[in-house]
Amino acid sequence: MTTDASKAHYIRRTLLACLAIFLSFSGPARSDQERARLIEQEAAGWSRDMDLLLSVFTDDVVYEDVPLGLVMHGKEEVRKFASSFFHAFPDLRSVCKVIVVDGNHGFCEWRFTGTQANDLPNIPSRGGKMDLPGVSVYEFEGNKIKRTVDYWDAGALLRQLGALPPKQ
Repeated sequence: MTTDASKAHYIRRTLLACLAIFLSFSGPARSDQERARLIEQEAAGWSRDMDLLLSVFTDDVVYEDVPLGLVMHGKEEVRKFASSFFHAFPDLRSVCKVIVVDGNHGFCEWRFTGTQANDLPNIPSRGGKMDLPGVSVYEFEGNKIKRTVDYWDAGALLRQLGALPPKQ
């Protein structure tokens, strides 16, 4: 016996599947292109442009950095987090190599580079150079980024900055 709730769930899943098939044949939607530009702007913002960086997020953004075990809630917490990297890496640069957006979700394969001139929390500056690849996953709300989750190799960063010995 099926309930009204399970019927509604089945109908919703079926409609979403049909929509996904339709979108896969209709080419990139205008909103997908606009959201891809948001991701490009976020990357440009990580190249030491705080105003640009914060402009792409909703006021209640959730920004998670998985390797660091940090979850920031709201633009002010993101500002504090980004400020620590801007201070530590005066020449910080971020570039998106691949961007994919499909509806309310997207991802970017990126590369961060910079020279550590100042301390990070628990990582004293040794003048090490960073060349770090990673991936960010996005959730959009309207024309802003609502949620970001970053994945990258913390061990690689620590080795590059001299906080860990090189791989043998």
